[in-house]
Amino acid sequence: MHETIKKELHPSLYPILLPSSDILKVCMVRKKGLARYCLVSTNYDASLTLEEQIKIIRKEVFRITKACWAIREIGLYIVLISDSKIRNLSDSDLQTDSSGFHAVIVQGIHIIGPGNKHIYKHSKWLNHTFGGASQISDTLRTLSA
Repeated sequence: MHETIKKELHPSLYPILLPSSDILKVCMVRKKGLARYCLVSTNYDASLTLEEQIKIIRKEVFRITKACWAIREIGLYIVLISDSKIRNLSDSDLQTDSSGFHAVIVQGIHIIGPGNKHIYKHSKWLNHTFGGASQISDTLRTLSA
């Protein structure tokens, strides 16, 4: 699924492809004016809490993109792929950042599992999403169907 996501979103929506790592299977960046957005795809780890996984991913994106608060922030969209059934999670369990006071701002989280399971949440400011959120969710919804 990681390669399919990369094929669908690179280079059309995310033209910059960064090297993958043990943590991030796919890491893509787009720039729009001063704004920078990153989409990563990795495996969902049921042995960790969602908060722990997001913390690990945020730290790795920080390292790879050299993000810096107030100077060089980056909006982050996380796609977690699960090989097994996702238990006890719904979109209300997904917590995006509610402020921009981070070097790496989590703006969207998607979890895709077997059986067409796809839960996600995007942050909004005054009912406006950023970084191609609509295109991301439309593409991932199609891929997970």
